Amino acid sequence: EIDLIDSPEIHNTVFDELLPLEADRESITQLVNLMINRIKSGPLGKLSRGEIFDGHRVEGLRTEMPFNITKKINLNGLVRSRWTPEGYEPLSKIEFANIEMSGLIDLVLCTVINGESTIRPIDLKTEEASKLIDQKTDGLIEALGERTTEPKCQAEIEILLEHRMQQALYYTALKNLENERSKYGYPSRKVLPPAILIGVTGRLVVYPDDMLQNALDDLEENLILAAKMSLGSNVLLSNFPPLESSKSETCHKCPFNQGELPICGPLN
Repeated sequence: EIDLIDSPEIHNTVFDELLPLEADRESITQLVNLMINRIKSGPLGKLSRGEIFDGHRVEGLRTEMPFNITKKINLNGLVRSRWTPEGYEPLSKIEFANIEMSGLIDLVLCTVINGESTIRPIDLKTEEASKLIDQKTDGLIEALGERTTEPKCQAEIEILLEHRMQQALYYTALKNLENERSKYGYPSRKVLPPAILIGVTGRLVVYPDDMLQNALDDLEENLILAAKMSLGSNVLLSNFPPLESSKSETCHKCPFNQGELPICGPLN
């Protein structure tokens, strides 16, 4: 098969479609080429060429894999009610809710190890790309050259934590898919913990088991919270206080904290 990941023609087509006119095309081209070279020399590049990495041999690789899942949430008897002059009047009690989610997984990697077929969601992140131009060696660059898939510096731990909800969702989607295949008698794969592909180093960093489990627990709690906020008739805003100022970085990425008149934001 032909590897076109570093094709200048494809790059130019993408740049023509996505880059604004004022963009420094030469610098962006340099950044992209540097990251591609590191990805190709890293674990994903080796697997894509049919090489063995960490005991794994690639069986399939798909980009932009769509998923659609329905997750059943236990609401423990949430009561919907209506207001009357005599107070709130109960209308119904909701024990469970189904939350539907859909999206695209950046990359899904299928491998075989010791005769067992596996599948893993992977997400490419290009944080700190400017450091390749500035030739800085801190942050994510600290782990450049490391051979394992474990997080090897604080910056890698932080990027795993930052994207944990997204990766927990991808992992859950693949688990549901493989469980359904097994349920109906079709061959299935073992779902491996998700991984982040670090563009600036080419490293494939896998979520540790404890971090993944915490992310799955947080995802469950967030879905329950979202369902209660959506279905509850008289949910008090005081039940959902703003974040402390020390956690304002989260607010800066939230759509409710955007624009000239933010709806929500951190405590001062």
